Amino acid sequence: MLNPWFGVSFVIIVLAGSMAGLSLCQRRCGLHPETARKVLHVGMGLVTLGFPWLFMKAWPVLLLAVISIGGFVVFRMFGSLQRYIGSVLHSVARLSFGEIYFVLGVCCVYLFSAGDALLYCIPISILTLADAGAGLIGESYGRERYVIGKGHKSFAGSITFFVIAYLCTDIPLLVFTGAAQGEAALIAVLTALSTTALEACAHRGLDNLLIPVGAFVVLKVCIDLEAPALAAGLVVVVVLIVWAMWWLERYPKMRCDDEPIHRD
Repeated sequence: MLNPWFGVSFVIIVLAGSMAGLSLCQRRCGLHPETARKVLHVGMGLVTLGFPWLFMKAWPVLLLAVISIGGFVVFRMFGSLQRYIGSVLHSVARLSFGEIYFVLGVCCVYLFSAGDALLYCIPISILTLADAGAGLIGESYGRERYVIGKGHKSFAGSITFFVIAYLCTDIPLLVFTGAAQGEAALIAVLTALSTTALEACAHRGLDNLLIPVGAFVVLKVCIDLEAPALAAGLVVVVVLIVWAMWWLERYPKMRCDDEPIHRD
């Protein structure tokens, strides 16, 4: 376990350096704003995956959250900073608070997991890999779209999210726990299906908070259940998702067709 101040300094330097480097690539190499934002998303996620080994107590994570959110607010207030270091966050043509929700999501899961590395790493890996993968695939191949809530999503992006979320859950459960293959698969399907639904419904970056917290709740509830209870839970989740889709279709005023497809 490293000195917590070293860990805090390391995370801040990596975050600031990544933002500066990606902003430079945008100006010099014409890196697409969405691509730059997703690269930063993955980089931040990979760094935060190490929190259970970097920090023994919660205060360094809380301190990092305060510093990060404060920095993001400053970037939003001062245009000169946006041009030189914050453009990776604010050059996309949409309103998003994804970077702030990302910090809150990581912080909440770290506190909720109470030192359990598995319960922390699975939700953060889903946030890091599944969300970014869905965004990139949706942007590139998402020709078939559907309307949900206040925006559009793509079938390709949602399928990509589900597959990656399933793998991010199933593989760690099989490798690091004594879960049977069938039970691990059911937990992975439940987690992937629930987080895919949350990702589809959330907008303006809120998915960065809902995905990790939702994944943690599902894992916490399901990890000690046996196969029959897990199968019953899967039926309940499927019924709830079908009902939500029917409800949105029946009450179209709850939808907004003027937002383009984007995943934060």
